[in-house]
Amino acid sequence: MIKDILLIAVADDPGEAGLDLAAAVTANAGACLRCIGLGVLPDGYLGFSENAETVEVAQARREQRAQFDEFDRLLKRRSPPIPSVFVAAYPKTIVQTIASAAHQSDAIVVRAPALSHDQPHGSIIEAALFEGGAPVFVAPRHWRASALGQRVLVCWDNSASAARAAHAALNFVAPDAQLVVVQVADAAHKDDASGRAFAAHLARATIRAEWRSYDRTEADIASTLDHIAREISADLIIMGGYRHSPARQSLFGGVTRALLHAPRLPLLLSH
Repeated sequence: MIKDILLIAVADDPGEAGLDLAAAVTANAGACLRCIGLGVLPDGYLGFSENAETVEVAQARREQRAQFDEFDRLLKRRSPPIPSVFVAAYPKTIVQTIASAAHQSDAIVVRAPALSHDQPHGSIIEAALFEGGAPVFVAPRHWRASALGQRVLVCWDNSASAARAAHAALNFVAPDAQLVVVQVADAAHKDDASGRAFAAHLARATIRAEWRSYDRTEADIASTLDHIAREISADLIIMGGYRHSPARQSLFGGVTRALLHAPRLPLLLSH
């Protein structure tokens, strides 16, 4: 049963895309939404004494708290008002801070990193994926409230993380959702029909699902998936998160970072 959705907003760059996606996820699940405003404090000494660092840190904390307070006013104007808390952390403690919050949540929502850098949004996503124990939704930077979970692209590579992501998604998609299980096969896996079997598994649970197989071309996988998403008019992409096993590298695992770099649609990731 899904009850708690957590929006993690970077205090000095929150944006409304994450808030809009979190609200849509919460509505689909019939859950409650809360928000953490994360302020990232400067790391290291900038002066010649410990006092110099203390002054800088205190100033950064005040500035980021003030910036989050502006965003918090948007949260309080929602119906119902969204409870929030401001938390400040050093870069080296972001993972611990995010993991602790994620352990008390059923799903996490984070906005995608900016094109010019992947911090701290990238660190937040990785911390939530690897240490949080809950699925992670990623909002495109300029996403605005719209239908979510009506027509869903499930990226399938027969991995445990892909299966976990797909099963997690069932808690958040629309009741009449259409799931399209997609395999992008290279020559070595051309005869793999595990995606067909997974679509049949979903259908046995009275979920509308179909299977499609595509040959891997010279185009990079991220571009191929984006093309498929456009072709089927998807409003959500589901996939397993990063995988680093040298024994069995996931076909999709290598493109997670590419999709996070500039997602066009909301992503649901699980590790």
